[in-house]
Amino acid sequence: MAREKENYRDNLQRLDERFPDKELLNVKEAAVWLGVDPRTVPKLLGSKVLPGSKVSKVALAKAIS
Repeated sequence: MAREKENYRDNLQRLDERFPDKELLNVKEAAVWLGVDPRTVPKLLGSKVLPGSKVSKVALAKAIS
């Protein structure tokens, strides 16, 4: 079984605090949270961007950990 990345839970908690009622973020929300241009998010996350330009908080937390 694979280990969790070191800061995964902290990042997920921060995302939960910022977006408490959402499981999926749109690319613009993810970009604002990351501090990047929305066009950069698909480049950073690749296949983790779901159809409709959505990103799960779990995938985002894993990617930035």
